Amino acid sequence: MRFMNKYILAFVLLAAFLISTITLAQPTFTNAHFYDTDGNGSVEEVVIEMTGPIDDISIVLGDFDIGGSPPISILASGGVNSLDPGTVDDKFFTFQVSISGTAVTTVAYTQGTLTDGTLVASDPAISTVDAALPVLLTATAVSDVLVELQYSEDVTPTWNTAADWTATGLTSTGAAQNADNSIVDLSVTSLGNTGYTASDFALTINDDASDQVLDGGGNNAADVAGFNVDDGQLPVLLSMTLAGDNSNGFLTFSEGVYRNPGSNALRINNEIDFSMTSGGATPTGDGVANFVHVAGASTVTFD
Repeated sequence: MRFMNKYILAFVLLAAFLISTITLAQPTFTNAHFYDTDGNGSVEEVVIEMTGPIDDISIVLGDFDIGGSPPISILASGGVNSLDPGTVDDKFFTFQVSISGTAVTTVAYTQGTLTDGTLVASDPAISTVDAALPVLLTATAVSDVLVELQYSEDVTPTWNTAADWTATGLTSTGAAQNADNSIVDLSVTSLGNTGYTASDFALTINDDASDQVLDGGGNNAADVAGFNVDDGQLPVLLSMTLAGDNSNGFLTFSEGVYRNPGSNALRINNEIDFSMTSGGATPTGDGVANFVHVAGASTVTFD
């Protein structure tokens, strides 16, 4: 019995020594996951993933920097993303943020109170995961044969199937990446005039390697339908017609224009009537106010 007691005592002493010398593993950051939870082309939630559970009560907003600003709030429910289950004191916690675009930003942590019993060390560059799909924000006809597609982040198109793009009066002949990597240039046959618009633009992106619009995280852009194509072309002065005695005439533009520059009021058709007297011109009817006749010349200029 005395022999056994010696071994028991030795075991207890060894266990006490090991407990006093072993340092618990310090929790570290695994990833920061970016989510566009409503598909509007902006990031609303960032999920922080740790190597193990942490105490939710120890999270302090000001200890984190996401894209140059602290997060707005902590979402105790886990938010609406697909990663954080909303479990108390687990390895996930979700921040509410407001980030324009769907690209990832920098995420940093300065040591504060974050802990699982052992304080988490500072991390100036937490690894990021892009979980937000690129979103088509605008489609703009910038010339008679080109429509620019503006996405919420840089994308890489891997398709050239013209049939994927449709809109009234639009026939696609192919697509390519713009010098601005967030823009895709859609080549089209003639749109017919500088005032081209459409409210039924549709894009079908299939999930195969030859027909995709991918962001840096490998996320494929979603299909769109019923999207507006905006007029991004300047009106062009096509001709000026004068009466035989130069007393009046009219200007013909490539599309309808507005009576006053910068105004959305009193849109008129593509012809402007005017009368002229010595040294000047006066618009008549729905003409525009800001043009003059240059004395001794046969041109009309707009300011």
